[in-house]
Amino acid sequence: MSNYGIGTIPETSGIDPRNEAQLEQGKIEKEKEMRIIEKTNERLKELVPNDDIYEAMENFLLGDPESQIPQLGTPDVILGKADRAVVKGDDLIARAEFETMAKVAIYQQDRKLAKKSLELASKVTNPSDRHVWMQKTIVDNLDIVITIAREYYRTKKIVEADEEAAVANDESKK
Repeated sequence: MSNYGIGTIPETSGIDPRNEAQLEQGKIEKEKEMRIIEKTNERLKELVPNDDIYEAMENFLLGDPESQIPQLGTPDVILGKADRAVVKGDDLIARAEFETMAKVAIYQQDRKLAKKSLELASKVTNPSDRHVWMQKTIVDNLDIVITIAREYYRTKKIVEADEEAAVANDESKK
């Protein structure tokens, strides 16, 4: 009995080796990112005094501030988006924008702007929303949060540099 090629894929042995190299590079990058996240999360746990601050800070730290902030815009741009959302009655978007402004302010070590942003966010946040608790935790511990963020971002840069060096070292051994 013949299958006349049914269920077979012709010429699959001709896979472009560049695609395999790209897949391997993507896999290496993903593994590197996972190690960076793991190490920085461990460092954050070491820095925070309790689980409440840890959980709130997880939400208020930027993953890649150097690339995110230019995309998010300046605090004035973010505030403008938030204000427009408030005028439209879109409290969820307004809250997200005010919190984004707080995240940028925390990264930039601007205590005053972080506090203002979170106070504005609290005005448009549904009282039953879990964000109320996170906003309050950050505001109530703002000095600690700013200090922890400074150390966290400094550690993150070191971990990223270490991981880049490790990947380069592994590549040179091939």
